[in-house]
Order: sequence, then C-alpha cells, then structure tokens
Amino acid sequence: MKDRDLKTTPKKSDFARQRLPQRIEETNNLIRMEHHGVYSQREYLVLSLKEDQRQKISKDNK
Repeated sequence: MKDRDLKTTPKKSDFARQRLPQRIEETNNLIRMEHHGVYSQREYLVLSLKEDQRQKISKDNK
C-alpha cells in the first residue's frame, strides 16, 4: 500500500459535513414514515421510493 500524501487526504470533519444533509433527510423520512409502523430497512427503502414517486407524479400533474 502506498503512503498517502497527508495534504490530499480529506479530513473526517469534511466527510461529516457532506453527510449531514443526507442524515437530516433520513431522519425526516423516518419521522414521516413512523406512523406506518416498524419496517425492515429493505421495506422502508421500497416504501420511501414509492413515496418519492408519488410526490414526483403529483408535481408532474400540476
């Protein structure tokens, strides 16, 4: 394994900063889906994709 140049290696805080919007979105999705009960991660992914498609279709119809 080659030694990495420390100047080009991203800092951990940079990764956290990039991930923050995604984590906020995931949290919002969980809160929105909470009233449907508890689902496995795979079921949740399918449901959230269906929800996204419904929202997209309703926007297209306007």
